[in-house]
Amino acid sequence: MTTPPRQATTDTSGGRALLISLAALAMSLLVPLVGVALALFALIVSVRTTGALRRAKSSIAAAVGGIVVSVFSLAFAAFATMVQFSLGEDLAAYNTCMQGAGTLSAQEHCRERLERAIEAKLPFLEPGRFPFLFPFIP
Repeated sequence: MTTPPRQATTDTSGGRALLISLAALAMSLLVPLVGVALALFALIVSVRTTGALRRAKSSIAAAVGGIVVSVFSLAFAAFATMVQFSLGEDLAAYNTCMQGAGTLSAQEHCRERLERAIEAKLPFLEPGRFPFLFPFIP
């Protein structure tokens, strides 16, 4: 007995919604602004898929997983985008400084300048209390 085409579509749509959500998460790590758009799209697809699967009385686990992953992707991508827009000039200055730094002490000076610039933009940080645990590599 073969399944009707509509039933076959609803059986795989939850997996597709989850896959789009995972793609949004990956894109959020690479290009956060594009990740925001893809996460919104994934959230819409996952919510619509959940409704369709409920009407078809199919399992909604993958679609709900898609909702969870897309909400996380959206939050992460929005935060990363805000950081990029607010600290963009400072990160560009740091990159330029690191390209000209030929010694370890010059690289340390560049890192300290970036730390002080971030502390100046974030009022809740005390001066000298924001050390990077890892160096940025230009």
